[in-house]
Amino acid sequence: MAEYFRLLLDEFIPRKEDEKDEEPFIVGTWIAKGKSYANRWVFQRSGIVEKYYKNDLYKTYYWSIREETDSSETGMRELILCNINNPNIAIEFQIHVLTGEKLILAYDMGIEESQRIFTKY
Repeated sequence: MAEYFRLLLDEFIPRKEDEKDEEPFIVGTWIAKGKSYANRWVFQRSGIVEKYYKNDLYKTYYWSIREETDSSETGMRELILCNINNPNIAIEFQIHVLTGEKLILAYDMGIEESQRIFTKY
């Protein structure tokens, strides 16, 4: 199912080769600043991300990385999380930093932009 989602997403919003190269950096376990291992995000190569809350699986999404389509934000990338039970529901984050150790995501809170800073476990 995850591979089907990736193919479907690529059909509508093709990714560049360099975006595909970034994906290995995100695979693994990430912990947000100020949180513990009990509240982690686990990105899998299969295109699934599992969000844990107090060590219980809280939500599951399909994930993908793509170049933003807004021409004013050159070079910006997005992390898209689609609800595994309803792929029509998606959450989009701007990727400010993605390395093998650090992930900084920005998201719109309506009035202002907010950031989440993650460290790889």
